[in-house]
Amino acid sequence: MSFKSKIYAIVALLIFLAVFIGGIGIFAMTRINGSIENAIHFTNNVSSLKDLKSEMQDVLINVREMVLSPTVDLATQEKESIDRSVGVIDAALDEIQVTGQSTALWSSLRNDWNKHKEIVGRIYANTVAGNKDEAFRILVEECNPTRMNESRLIAGVVQNEESDLQGAIIRDRTSYDRAWWTSFIAAAAGISLGIILAVAIVGRLNRTLTTSIASLRERSEDVSRIAAQLASGADELAAGATEQASSLE
Repeated sequence: MSFKSKIYAIVALLIFLAVFIGGIGIFAMTRINGSIENAIHFTNNVSSLKDLKSEMQDVLINVREMVLSPTVDLATQEKESIDRSVGVIDAALDEIQVTGQSTALWSSLRNDWNKHKEIVGRIYANTVAGNKDEAFRILVEECNPTRMNESRLIAGVVQNEESDLQGAIIRDRTSYDRAWWTSFIAAAAGISLGIILAVAIVGRLNRTLTTSIASLRERSEDVSRIAAQLASGADELAAGATEQASSLE
């Protein structure tokens, strides 16, 4: 392989190292971004679940107010307020996405909530029909236990999501540390190899130039020596020609 080909090969190797180090950095950033997104997801879930628990508690309060309402009009107003809260809760249940160990709890929560809505409907029907005793019975024996179970399920989901959040934070830190050290090692290795190759190239160029200069100097001396010999031969020829001319005269 010629020296020029070696230079091209070294340049190609340096380009490959630059691309490799850049790829490592991009991969590390992708991992970090994924971990951050997971942490944000779990944080949003925990906040939404706490809001959901508060909204469900408001529904229970409104159901009690509905049963205690002295007139049908007031009971209907409370039912309208309950329906608005139910719409908010339904939307939240559809929006919140849980995975892993919370899946079973979340499924049970949705089932209990559907049961809760059906119970509230029966309480309202008995209230407006004047069956307050039956409405109170349903409230105490069915609605309150269902609401307590919903609170327990939400607390379980929140606990799992907070645990997953802590895990995501730990993974974030681990990913960051690995990315930092990987990038540092790759960059250090690339810089070191680049310096070694640069020194090797400069040394090779220096040796080549030194050899070329020495060869040119040697050839220049040869040319000077030959020129001197030619000059001496010319002088001898001139002297011989002069002597021959003298003899002819």
